[in-house]
Amino acid sequence: MRSLGRSPPIEVLKVAKSVAKECAGLPLGLVILGRSMSEVEDITDWNHVLKELQNSRVGRDDMERVFKVLRFSYDYLTDTVEQQCFLYCALYPEDYRIEREELIDKFVDEGLIDRTKSLKAKFDEGHTILNKLQNNCLLECVEDETGVPKVKMHDLFRDMAIKIQNESGGIMIKAKMRLEEIPQDGEWSEDLEKVSLMSNNIREINRSGTSTSPRCPNLSTLLLRNNIYLKLISDSFFLDMPSLSILDLSFTSIDRLPNSISELVNLTTLLLASCYSLTYLPPLGKLQALWRLDISGTEITEIEGLEMLVNLRWLNIYGSSLGQRKSVIPMISKLINLQFLSRDWHSEAMSVTVDDLQGLKKLEYFTGNLYDIDQFNAYVSTMKLKSYILRSGCGEFDVLVDKLAHIKCVVLDGSKFSHGLPVIKLPKDVEQLYILQFPEWRCLHSDVLFFGSSTSLRSCEISRCSKLRYLFSVNCPCFCCNSLQKLESLKLAYLKRLHVLCKEGGSAPTLLPTKIFSRLTHLQLSHCHKLRRLLTSSLLSYLKNLEILTVEYCDLLEEIFSIAATEVVDDDDNGDGYGDDDDDDDDDDDNDDVDDDLDVEGSPGMDEEYSSTNLTTINLPRLKILKLLELPKLNSVYRGVMVCETLQVFTIHWCQRLKEIPQTVPPFAGRVIF
Repeated sequence: MRSLGRSPPIEVLKVAKSVAKECAGLPLGLVILGRSMSEVEDITDWNHVLKELQNSRVGRDDMERVFKVLRFSYDYLTDTVEQQCFLYCALYPEDYRIEREELIDKFVDEGLIDRTKSLKAKFDEGHTILNKLQNNCLLECVEDETGVPKVKMHDLFRDMAIKIQNESGGIMIKAKMRLEEIPQDGEWSEDLEKVSLMSNNIREINRSGTSTSPRCPNLSTLLLRNNIYLKLISDSFFLDMPSLSILDLSFTSIDRLPNSISELVNLTTLLLASCYSLTYLPPLGKLQALWRLDISGTEITEIEGLEMLVNLRWLNIYGSSLGQRKSVIPMISKLINLQFLSRDWHSEAMSVTVDDLQGLKKLEYFTGNLYDIDQFNAYVSTMKLKSYILRSGCGEFDVLVDKLAHIKCVVLDGSKFSHGLPVIKLPKDVEQLYILQFPEWRCLHSDVLFFGSSTSLRSCEISRCSKLRYLFSVNCPCFCCNSLQKLESLKLAYLKRLHVLCKEGGSAPTLLPTKIFSRLTHLQLSHCHKLRRLLTSSLLSYLKNLEILTVEYCDLLEEIFSIAATEVVDDDDNGDGYGDDDDDDDDDDDNDDVDDDLDVEGSPGMDEEYSSTNLTTINLPRLKILKLLELPKLNSVYRGVMVCETLQVFTIHWCQRLKEIPQTVPPFAGRVIF
């Protein structure tokens, strides 16, 4: 136990030892009790805990002894909502990793979190509950391979949760049991309230001798998601389920929903995500209680009665055939209580106007395309969204954006602007920015890209801007001064005329804004074929937090880190000396016979301009990963000494002219991969 700066009373220690003994030597039990009682010093509380453990119903087998200990952590939750949230997790299959935001949505569906609250308030409350369950060891914190936070229930806790719910009845959990048919009639008792048949191999419902409809008058939750072979549900299946409020058929192969769905007037949640064969929904106009509808990734082209669902707060039609039809927009405009709206943004047919969204006063989350730049600017000026993915313009190329609940992202596509530079107003709180195909942009500046007072930008990706020569200039620091202060990730790709990141110019020494790139951790460049020197000494001094640097497919790149002054970049298109966009670069050295191998032990032969007296030591205190791929002209990473104490991965591939790796302090102990 925690002593809070002093030793606990002796009598407390004695009782604590007795409590530990009641844990039967179970490490998990000891951890649970330790977490729960870490701040408790009152002897009365400890005596109460000991008595509760001793008086718990104990069976003769070892599992009963285990449950006795684990049950304490559940009982110690003073909030019944937290207990119900914990029990809900048992509806998922064993060892299932559940996304936190998905689980919070389920808590809201079940009414464990007030549906009338704002989206942010609901998610804040949900995360608080999950954190409490994690702190009490009832849930484990895990991540998937992409780093998305998830939670998992320990097998013993899941068994205990099922046992607790079975004691009160009203539940059937057969998740991931390899079922090929739904349970037989005798298992569908009239007192059932929740049924989970997730992740089975059920192919049809109401075949193989079952009755036309299970009689379950109290059933409120039916989970059939991830039955990927499920193709058919009988029309009569839902007739005797009048209380059904939550139906999850996501990730199944059904092609139509039975007409009996239309009579489920108590239905509040209908989830059909990624039912890729689904083409038909019966009329939904009677489902006035419906608050959440997800048809994302389906082939549904129309929903009869959609405009009548006045209580709908959450609508996801992203990736559906319906989401690609303009005819749905007037119907959505009537859903004045919507808080969440996700639809496609990939073509002109999916674009919306400010008028289409004007009536949705409660909207907090929106993904969509405002094709006209004037409409985009007008909406940004008036919107009150908490989360969004807004796109302006549609072209040949696209970007992959995670549709997270709290994302603030803008995608700008300039492929339609063949002449002139449109002024684009960005949301003040934008965190992710994608810039695609602006053929006339030569740099980023406030005359074109207006950030206002924004300092929230954390990720920026710029691609296929054919005339972009540099990002910003120290002589005219506008875009970069405030907007890049919190930037963590910068990706540049297919910028065929990019010469430098920062145009320094002039003979007098120039200083960048002190906070520019100060938080940058990830820098990636690819297919920038005019770039010769990547990072000059003036830029390096600001990259103290850089952790990952990836450079690939840059045909003319010669140096990664350089102390030499950057070359002059002329803004005049007619006299820049770089030729037209389609000019190929001729180089007499292209056919040089070079050794493909990397000579790690060789001594550098320095040019006169890089004599030892001119070299400085550069410091990259947090650099962990350095990847250099397909750089045919690269002859130097750095000619001096690099201090990078945290370097873990150094990858070099197909850099024919590179004869040596730079000298590092301390010497790089890892394996150079090439």
